This record gives sequence, structure tokens and C-alpha cells, in this order.
Amino acid sequence: MPWEKELNYFCPWPVDGFRDRWQYCRKQFAAPENAELLARVNEWYENFTKPKKSAKHYRSLFARPQGTIAGDLTPSCAVLNSDAIARYKRAAPNAKIIYLLRDPVDRMWSFIRMRYAAQIPGMSSKQLRQLLYRENRKDTKLVERHNKYLSNIDRWEKHFGEVHVLFLEQLESDPEAFFREICRIIGISTVTDFLGNQLHKRIFEGPVIPIPPEFRKFLAKRYYPSIKALYMRYPNAYVNGWLDRHQ
Repeated sequence: MPWEKELNYFCPWPVDGFRDRWQYCRKQFAAPENAELLARVNEWYENFTKPKKSAKHYRSLFARPQGTIAGDLTPSCAVLNSDAIARYKRAAPNAKIIYLLRDPVDRMWSFIRMRYAAQIPGMSSKQLRQLLYRENRKDTKLVERHNKYLSNIDRWEKHFGEVHVLFLEQLESDPEAFFREICRIIGISTVTDFLGNQLHKRIFEGPVIPIPPEFRKFLAKRYYPSIKALYMRYPNAYVNGWLDRHQ
């Protein structure tokens, strides 16, 4: 993996926060014994910040010692238009595309909860709906586009031929089996007893704020048709569970 988890390389929106993470790495590796590692970090970020948007430059961001593979974990890529996806295809023609889906009601509430944790306690369903509408206007419906799973899958399949669709419930119920499936898809051996294994640990878990019942009903009505359409293509227990919860 590169030093930045979410590169957003061919994405049209600005990339924020990487300078803070670069500075964090400088502090973490400031000790003399880390001089070689720090030099590699600085070299990578200096390359990353070059004003280039080319297939060659994109590939240069991934260190690939012989016998290894590299990956890009950028959730926002899901909503890219066809032209941007075509640029990824030219840059990484043999890439395996993995798309992790979550109940769209829960996904939308998670977004609101993470961004507005301090404001939403006590807000009415009407106020929450107004907040959601403001977000959609501000981001040109970017927030809503993340829930258009079938449209997103179709655009990526057009260029890459296959999108490996997985579901959050798979990760939650059996993290090791989920990890093994990822390994199978990308074609590497499965090892789960590696140093620093955190497969069963939640990372950056947000605040626990239950979704108000009326707002849940609003979101359920909003997304039920798209969940039903998704079930027609992926008739599994995970999507069926979403349907059962939101009937």
C-alpha cells in the first residue's frame, strides 16, 4: 500500500489532509534510526504532490518489489464517471475491483453521525432531512451517489469487466473469512497470523448515536426501491436482511 490510503488520484474533487499526515509521519519517524524510512516517506509524498495526472505517475506511487502486488483503497472512486474510470483502466488495466456494500440506510446515517455528531442529538426528523438536503446540494449529490450501488457497479463493469461485490455483514460476522476472500480475489496466499493482526478490531469507530425512528422510516422509504433492485441482481441473505428491516 502507498503511504496515503485514499489517493483520490483521478477524482475531480480536491485531496485534503495529506499534508497533515505527511507531517505526522515526519514526527513519527524523526529518530535517527528511522532516517532511511523517513527518506522514503518524504520521497513518496514529494512525488505524490507533483502536479501530474497521468497513468505513469499514478503507477509510480506504488512500490512493487518483485513478487508483490499493490492496491488503492479509495471508496470515493465508486461514484466516478465513466471518463475517470477509463483513466484508471489505462493506468491499471489488470486491477481487480472490489466494492464493499452496506445497507444504504445505515450508510447514510453513519455519514451524518460522523460529520455532525455534536449537532444531531435532539434534532427532529424534519431537521435531519433538511441537513441531508443541504449536504446533497453542497456536494452536488455526491453523498447520494454513493448509495446508487447498481449504477456504480455498471460503470465500473463497463471498463473492467468484473466487479467483486462484497457486503459489510460478511466482514462483521467473520473478519478472517472476509480477509481470506479478499486474498483469493487479488490472488495472494492467505496468512492470518501475521504480526500486528487487527482483523477483529474496529478502527476509527464513530460515536454511538441511535438513529431516530422517524428518520429511519424516512430513509427506509427513500432507499427501499433501490435495495429491492439490488436484491434482483444479488439475491443473498445480506440484501434480503436489508429488505426485511425496512419493509
